[in-house]
Amino acid sequence: MPRRNDPSAAKKGLPGLPPEVPRVRPRQPRRSPVPPMATVHDVALRWGREPSDAESALIELRLADVERMIVRKIPDLRLKIAAGDIHFEDVVQVEADAVVRLMRNPEGYVSETDGTYSYTIAKQLSTGRLIILDDEWEALGWRKATMSILVPEPMVEDDWDGDDF
Repeated sequence: MPRRNDPSAAKKGLPGLPPEVPRVRPRQPRRSPVPPMATVHDVALRWGREPSDAESALIELRLADVERMIVRKIPDLRLKIAAGDIHFEDVVQVEADAVVRLMRNPEGYVSETDGTYSYTIAKQLSTGRLIILDDEWEALGWRKATMSILVPEPMVEDDWDGDDF
């Protein structure tokens, strides 16, 4: 009688043994019920070149990522667009520009040298991460919260005798 953990028995199709099942199933990408506002075409126009099929798949994924980043800070984004508080094209531009920055420099290189030739990229644009810049957040109507502290300055009258109340 074959042992239960004998892989050759399962391949032979012996009765009582389950067929060999892969231990890891490929994960199916989860799709948002609402697609991002920017498209692969918007990114390609701003990038200045047509992406390959693999790059297009990555762009679609990153567009969904950047839209989730925006919705975390502006949960009623689509309502604000419908009300005219935020322009649809501003959202498309912010989403596409964030993805273009990542696609142009996915490793986050700041500078490169080859012999006598070298170039440097602005550090703000070369993080290798999906980021939305402060001015882009402002275009979407979101600003960083600032905190102010009011410190009262006591006023003391020299002639106060306590009978004024």
